[in-house]
Amino acid sequence: MVAGLRISVEISENKSIRIRGPARINVIDGECYISGAKLSKGLQVIISAYKSQAIYSRSRALVEIELGEGAGVDVAKPEEESLFEWLEAAYKLATKGSRVVVIGPTESGKTSFSVLLANIAIEQGLRPCIVDGDVGQEDIGPPGFVALSCPSKQFVWLRDLEPQAMRFIGHNNPLMGSYRLIASIADLVSRASTQSDLIVINTDGWVSSPQAIEMKLDIARYVGASHIVALAGGSFMGHLPRKGFAEIVVLRSPQGVRVRSREERRALRSQAYKKAFEGSVMRSFSISEVIITGSCLFSGSPVSGEELSQLSEALSTKVLYASILENTIYAFTEGGRESDKPLRLRDGREVVVIPRGSEKGLLCSLVSRAREEYPCIIDSVDPENLRINVVTRYQGDVSAIIIGRIKLDESYEDSWRGSRCQI
Repeated sequence: MVAGLRISVEISENKSIRIRGPARINVIDGECYISGAKLSKGLQVIISAYKSQAIYSRSRALVEIELGEGAGVDVAKPEEESLFEWLEAAYKLATKGSRVVVIGPTESGKTSFSVLLANIAIEQGLRPCIVDGDVGQEDIGPPGFVALSCPSKQFVWLRDLEPQAMRFIGHNNPLMGSYRLIASIADLVSRASTQSDLIVINTDGWVSSPQAIEMKLDIARYVGASHIVALAGGSFMGHLPRKGFAEIVVLRSPQGVRVRSREERRALRSQAYKKAFEGSVMRSFSISEVIITGSCLFSGSPVSGEELSQLSEALSTKVLYASILENTIYAFTEGGRESDKPLRLRDGREVVVIPRGSEKGLLCSLVSRAREEYPCIIDSVDPENLRINVVTRYQGDVSAIIIGRIKLDESYEDSWRGSRCQI
């Protein structure tokens, strides 16, 4: 953060201020709270340029705030600040056995409320677990995954937590991976139930269609939610009864929340990917010794050498490997261009051309024999030796590789997201 204006602010008893980052906060005297985490005299916290955060005091606190470019401090009117309404709800929800699903549109405060509830639970002597199910803007793990963490100490940012378990979705669009998303969240909640007193499920911001609401309610149903917290006033929930298979708690969202641009959200995803792959090494696996899912090329029966030659002649490019499934041939070629539509041979069969190199950068997951999942990136496929090469931090045993529909470039930006097979 570039140093800028430095100011001192006194926060009166049961009052709050809202800070837009980038900013550095030093507690000079007293105690204050961010997202339920207590900050005592001498402690320091940084608010990123992508965030705005409310700070409140239960007695009195003096803080020094160093503001970076574009940062600011606001004193919200009581009717505009939802913080104390959130606190009241969090104390009621922070009970042993609670399973709370947090839903709301983009930038409505889902992550902030999830952190607040977890910190209040820790303050009450409970052990919370958080399942981060926002597959597009994942904080605990990389995007394309959902992740579980069970903090024992209070924390300020969800990104400060390390994942204890992850499940690969392979998409960062909840609609495209909805069946896997629901199953993965339910799986992580089941795991969390053995080591926690309270479970918070943070979800994505897709609430703009009946299908989106149905998916959120399915998540609540399959995890056995005790409560659903609906932010932004809950208008997207329609006329649902406030008590059904879960009690619905409707809360306002704070005013003046920092709305992130598309470019900023993309930069945050890139940071999360970099964190996940820091210190990675290359690993190579025999295609015949691991299960590969999410691949068209390795789903069918291999094509023989003579058929490869005939296929190369028909396509006017060298076919290195091919498989056939039903009436479709998937051809991994030395050259040629990927086509949006399959080619059709004279015998009526369709051919999907997969040029060598198109697999590079695909986000994937390594699955251990114990069913733990770890992020990886495909580097290349070696058709001559029937091997697949990936980049990963994980060094343990591998029983399967799951290939996703997200491709990362050298800067760890998601350069492609789609639905069709890339390998």
